Amino acid sequence: TLRRTMMNGSATGGTFPTAHIDANQASFLQVSGCVFQDSVVSTFVSRDNYGINAENSSNVTISGNSFLGFATVVALGSTSGSALTLNQVTNNSFAGYLDAITAFDQLGMLISGNTFEQQRPNGMAAVTLNQVSACQVHSNKFSGVVYTTQIRVTNSNDSIGQPTRIYNNSIAVDFNPSGVFGLNAPILIEGFSDTSSAFPDPKDGVELAFNTIKVRCLGNSTSTSLNYGLIHAVDNTFGPVAPSSPFVNLSIYNNNLYAESVAGSAVPSSWSALLLESDSIARRCSSNYNNFYLKPIPGQTQGGNLVSVQLLNLSFATCSAWTAAYNKDSNSVSLNPVFAGANLSIPLSAAFNDLGIPFGGIGSDINGITRNTTTPDIGAFEFTPSPNDVGVVALVSPISGCGLGTAVPVSVRLVNFGTVAQSNFGLAYTLGGGSPVTGTFAGTINPGDTVLFTFTGSVNLSTPGTYNFSAYTTLGSDGQNLNDTVTVSVLSVPLIGTMPYYEDFEASSGGWSSYGANNSWQRGTPTGPVITSAGGGTQSWTTNLTGDYNDNELSYLESPCLNLTTLTSPQVRFKIWWDSESGYDGTQLQYSTNGGTTWTVAGTVGSGINWYNSTLTSGPWTGLSCWNGSATGFPPGGSQGWLTAQHNLPALAGVSGVKFRFTFVSDGSVTRDGIGIDDFRVSDPPPVEAKLAAITAPLTGCGLPNNAQVSIR
Repeated sequence: TLRRTMMNGSATGGTFPTAHIDANQASFLQVSGCVFQDSVVSTFVSRDNYGINAENSSNVTISGNSFLGFATVVALGSTSGSALTLNQVTNNSFAGYLDAITAFDQLGMLISGNTFEQQRPNGMAAVTLNQVSACQVHSNKFSGVVYTTQIRVTNSNDSIGQPTRIYNNSIAVDFNPSGVFGLNAPILIEGFSDTSSAFPDPKDGVELAFNTIKVRCLGNSTSTSLNYGLIHAVDNTFGPVAPSSPFVNLSIYNNNLYAESVAGSAVPSSWSALLLESDSIARRCSSNYNNFYLKPIPGQTQGGNLVSVQLLNLSFATCSAWTAAYNKDSNSVSLNPVFAGANLSIPLSAAFNDLGIPFGGIGSDINGITRNTTTPDIGAFEFTPSPNDVGVVALVSPISGCGLGTAVPVSVRLVNFGTVAQSNFGLAYTLGGGSPVTGTFAGTINPGDTVLFTFTGSVNLSTPGTYNFSAYTTLGSDGQNLNDTVTVSVLSVPLIGTMPYYEDFEASSGGWSSYGANNSWQRGTPTGPVITSAGGGTQSWTTNLTGDYNDNELSYLESPCLNLTTLTSPQVRFKIWWDSESGYDGTQLQYSTNGGTTWTVAGTVGSGINWYNSTLTSGPWTGLSCWNGSATGFPPGGSQGWLTAQHNLPALAGVSGVKFRFTFVSDGSVTRDGIGIDDFRVSDPPPVEAKLAAITAPLTGCGLPNNAQVSIR
């Protein structure tokens, strides 16, 4: 027994695994009320850095401790493949880890009441259970920025008539998946046979019930080239099969699955609330009374798909389509729960109340509140909506765009979250923290309904810049103020109409801006290890002027808006220097004609002069056409100096409001100097364009004169 002890230091070093507590066959070990802090909190390559490593041990209790750092915080496993029984990890706090809990060959293990936050890049999972039976993972809270799976169960077997149960967990995270191990789902269930384990037959035994997954998409998670599921189930059966899957008892009930994009764009089409690997899983699983909601942007009805069967390339945008195909989720819904805050996962909407069904004897929620015995709430939280509750959920106008005018209307979307109809209540908005502009909604809005309201008057957004709006309701009897207000930044982008367009970045940024996850773009004089000068003059844009770009970067360098109505054959030309990890990291050019709502990749590999030298072959961005490669790689690559890239873009002829952006991506390890951009030009091509094809004289030979004539073609 170890209690109320602080252990502060590094658990690294040497050839062998190291730990603050390293125990073998230490049954009935108890560790409680202690503080474990690892002095090394950077990214680890090895996972042999532990807080507590207890091999071949049963009846271990780890409770009420605080852990900061470590590669693997708690490791419990068997070296012989024998079952370990009744281990418990409860009411601990974990932060700054790669993998918090990793457990193998467990029977009846309990993981409950823990908090997990701020996972570091390159981890495998916050909680991993492998070769297990009759375990319970419940009432845990996951928060902060995360990079991989939070709960992973591999090979669970219902060996004693009790499945492994995952319930009442709240996963409210900003998701920036590194993709290092392909673990890109908040909850991942895997079934693969392993005859060497304590439970060699993974045919059944997983229940997912009353979990809330609330994901905000960050970084690589906005990629449309990857498949993501809020719940992802995988087995070792491929293609269409008869109903005889390894998953005989995968149950998915009363889960609240929600995703949104922080950047304001739609959740990518490659996302699914429920991602099932194969037809066999889709046929054999049991799923109902769930909520699948991938938040769309205004004007769209759905971001991503509700359910996908990956190996068959089947996607279902509605519950009814999924039900018609597989007879699942006939009582499931797709509703916006309207959470209490950006980092909270408690729903507020009355329309979301009492939609579940009693399941598995789960009688209380994550906080111990008794659940409704006939119609419990979906997700981890049992809640009671306020009768009087209205709020603003979106600023419909204005939105960010090119050349915004002097008289732009202000419109908002209202929702009645309560249980009674509302009418004649006040609204207001402020611009830049100024005086409120008020209005009155004179109609009637019924419970659950949404209406559009436009304020009297307009706003002048003709001056380029960022405008901060805050819009809110002022219902006097409102019982829930957390959902009254929406705050939005609107960017008015200058519209440049003088053509040809040319920007050398010498005097200023020229209206170009950078943003994104782990953004390293800078304007200035490059003095990096490879990119040592600007393309012309002294100023350019590069990813880190003095060193390497960042791991897990998804960043953008974006132009102002351009009016190309006078161009008949638009051509883009610029100088570029690239030096990035070969096969994994690179940059491409994209353009938008709708203010940045959607983007189109400009060209393909080799479709222009010095245009995209390859596609990425490994990592989370596999298949991306881009400029890629490094002068220090093997074999040497990269541009090894400034090159002029050029591409014709006839689709942009006569189009106003065009924006360009360079998208830079990197994986979770190995960085280089990066990308440099300079002397960006958009114009029609010159009437006559010539280039040197060959030197025809003199030719190689003996006795050449000292005044030979040079001829070219």
